[in-house]
Amino acid sequence: MVYSKYCGKSKILSVELRGNIEINEMFQFIDVLIEKSISNTHLLILEESNNAGFNFFIEDISKIINCLRQKIGDSCRVRHAMVRSCPKGTALGILHGNINNIENYSVDVFSTRNGAMNWLLK
Repeated sequence: MVYSKYCGKSKILSVELRGNIEINEMFQFIDVLIEKSISNTHLLILEESNNAGFNFFIEDISKIINCLRQKIGDSCRVRHAMVRSCPKGTALGILHGNINNIENYSVDVFSTRNGAMNWLLK
């Protein structure tokens, strides 16, 4: 399940992934991201998935990047911090960052919430 909460003051979309995450849930998450980015020129995403398993594969990362590219467009700058603790989730997050070629979308993977927040707010 993907849970999200947006704080307008900080412009941070806090996202928590729980349970087994399917590729269609990632596309739903992108739709939420787009709703929040429409009214912003900058959007910060703090994604925590320490209680999640990922039921999609390396080749699905390209599909996620392509969906992000189509939906974000050029109007919003997005910084996305992923907090990951499981090996598969960490690997998928790192590959997501390596495959990402969207100019106005920055993504990085962290082992702690504090590290992720420091990067988001710099």
